[in-house]
Amino acid sequence: MAESRQAARGANPGVWALIALAAGCRRKHVERACNLLEAIEDELLASELLGVWYEVAGVRFGSKDLQAMVSRKELLMESSTYRAVREEGRKEGRKEELSKTCRKLVESKLGHLPPEAEGLEQITDLDALDRLRDRLFAAASPQAVRAALRSIKR
Repeated sequence: MAESRQAARGANPGVWALIALAAGCRRKHVERACNLLEAIEDELLASELLGVWYEVAGVRFGSKDLQAMVSRKELLMESSTYRAVREEGRKEGRKEELSKTCRKLVESKLGHLPPEAEGLEQITDLDALDRLRDRLFAAASPQAVRAALRSIKR
């Protein structure tokens, strides 16, 4: 660790975050960069650069490998890059669940999926999917189900 801190004083830590892009980069180089980034005394800088490192290295290495390299996971989890990636994943998961719920509601109320229900998976607006789910849940007739499906902007 003392060696890492000494090396950290003389080099540009921004480069370490991008090491995985270098030609001939191997796992040991990425792991060394991680160790150097974790040794940065400025916690905010360390956190942000570690987040960039994780995103860039993720192009070439699996997330399980990268997670195993990080000993100070709290630094990684505090980075804005890591939080943004996680938030995007949450939104995507929520969109998939809402689309699936809407599809199941239509099938349960009509007994089949009409042409108006095609493309539910392509809707990206979470608020629109929420409203559609609510309208489908409240729909008391096949006409109301179809009207709800037609009301959604795609």
